Amino acid sequence: MVAVTAGRGGHPAGGFAGVEPMAGVVSLVAMIAATLLLVDAWFDVTTASTGPDQMTAIAMAVCLEVPIALGCAVLAGCTLRRHLP
Repeated sequence: MVAVTAGRGGHPAGGFAGVEPMAGVVSLVAMIAATLLLVDAWFDVTTASTGPDQMTAIAMAVCLEVPIALGCAVLAGCTLRRHLP
């Protein structure tokens, strides 16, 4: 389990326990972005009216939002893995 703590030297941005402060910030922001992108894609697809609007929402989700969210998740995982002790 990873705990959120203050960063080294009282760094105001904080970080995860045992992780460089900026690595914790980068991974946290990347995971928040991934979550928001996936929720936005879900919301757009489920609330779009049938027809061209729904097809546009599905295309945007499949071609843009989900791949970018996966990229953010990979970035967060790689950043944490590289800087964990």
